[in-house]
Amino acid sequence: QIFDTGLHTYWQKGFLTFNINQDFNLITLFFEYIFSTKFSVIFFLLTIFLCIKNKLFNEKYCLLYLPILLAITLSFMNIYPLHSRISLYLVPLIIILTIKFADFICLKNKLIEKIVLTTCCIFILFPLCKYTYNMVIKKNVWLEDFVTPLKLALNEADKDDIIIVADGGKWLYEYYKNVIVINHPVVVEQSFIDENEYTKHLDKYKSKQNYYLIYAHNRNKAQRLTTIYNWAKTKDNFNFVYDKSMNAMIRFKN
Repeated sequence: QIFDTGLHTYWQKGFLTFNINQDFNLITLFFEYIFSTKFSVIFFLLTIFLCIKNKLFNEKYCLLYLPILLAITLSFMNIYPLHSRISLYLVPLIIILTIKFADFICLKNKLIEKIVLTTCCIFILFPLCKYTYNMVIKKNVWLEDFVTPLKLALNEADKDDIIIVADGGKWLYEYYKNVIVINHPVVVEQSFIDENEYTKHLDKYKSKQNYYLIYAHNRNKAQRLTTIYNWAKTKDNFNFVYDKSMNAMIRFKN
């Protein structure tokens, strides 16, 4: 039987905590999940401000506000998290409120009004269109290759060297360990969402020990690999091998 704390960690990370920086980061990550840019949260807050200023509290608007207020309240009460795919039910409301600020833009000069609206639309839609173009048209997806970096590490590693299965690679390892003979100690990392927390986790590996970190899967694949590289490049016995899909083998001595 396989036990994994990934979902539990993912769930716990979605609770608001009255820590302003942490809560703001959580909320902006949610907007990035929807629009592929954190900048969209500005338009959402602008809409809320304009609605309050214009005292728009009729039944129609309350149907938009109340589910979001309820979700925020439940998150603060540690009942249900406010976090990316766990809160997909909020996406239609978030989209409506993020673009509804356009209803309040009414300038005397209609040309300037159109320029303002167009500029705002570009800020909101361009990152999403770019992401869609790369994924659907160019098919620029991150292909996961766990085997190549693992075999490279096994060919190089001494008997006492430790193989690290990076955050996100647990299920790849659970499958391939039955196919590939691994005669080395193996550490399977738990899930980390925050890059700073992951860096602190890396610092905890024992000193004077050789490690081979196998990296093949993460939602923010390029960002996490950059974090690992920046941390490991100052270590002894450093080696960094990767492909265009950001699958990598990172050797270091902590």
